[in-house]
This record gives sequence, structure tokens and C-alpha cells, in this order.
Amino acid sequence: WGVIATGLFSSATRLKLAFDQDEHIGWFYEFNRGSGNFTMLGAQLVGVAFIIIWISVTMIPFFMFLRVMGWFRIDQLEEEVGMDLSIHKGQAYSINTPDQDKVDELNKSKSNSNYKLRGTNDNNDIQNVEEGKEVSPPDQSRHSAISIGSREA
Repeated sequence: WGVIATGLFSSATRLKLAFDQDEHIGWFYEFNRGSGNFTMLGAQLVGVAFIIIWISVTMIPFFMFLRVMGWFRIDQLEEEVGMDLSIHKGQAYSINTPDQDKVDELNKSKSNSNYKLRGTNDNNDIQNVEEGKEVSPPDQSRHSAISIGSREA
């Protein structure tokens, strides 16, 4: 919108200050002069078209590569359970807790992993399947809090 707005609302005064020329101004100001000069807006629209083409040419092959490799989206079950549980083995926030059945199903599908999700308990503990001992998340009280306007160490 900003690129197109420049072609619509560029005033002669501001163009004179910035570029020392006021020949081609915004379309609305051109109508005020009694002209329908489309030069500034046309140049801005060409710029928008070039940006769209450039992004399409560079990103479509990249996204196609991700899709072919299977890296574009996560598994449907992981999406339902949440990436915090499926990747990091614990919840960052307890806003929406997934169903325990979904967590168990995800555990079965990731049975080749070293860690097993324990579900949506209060501690978000991780159980190391190989060693049989529980590992808790790091103690957050050691980290310094950041607040605006004051310093805490």
C-alpha cells in the first residue's frame, strides 16, 4: 500500500524539497493541477509488479523444494498436539492443553526417539526412555527478569 500511496499522494512541495523537481507528482495532486498525468502512479505500479514477479520467481521454487522434501508442513498430529510438545518435549504455555489421547498417539508415532512425552502434567517433565529417569525443565528462577524502567540482576 505504501508504494501505491506514494503514486497517489506525492505533493509538489515535498518532491521539490526531496528531489528538486516537481514535474511528476501524485495522481490526486495532478487532478488538482487540471492534468491527469499518470507518470508517478504508473512508475509505482510497475515497481509493485516487479516486486511481485521477483518474489514469485525466487520463492515458488524454494517452497516447491520444501514441499518435495516434506519440510513445508508438520504432521497433522503434531499440529494438533503442538510443536512445543512434539519438538521440545514440554509446553511453553498452558493455555490450550492437548488431549492425552493425542499425546499418546504422538508418542507411538515417535517411538524411535530417545525421549517420551509425559503428557500435559503440571511440571512438563520429560522422561528419558533409555535411562529410565525423569528430567525436569531448567529452573527458570535463575534467569534474570527484564522489566521496563528498572534493572534486575
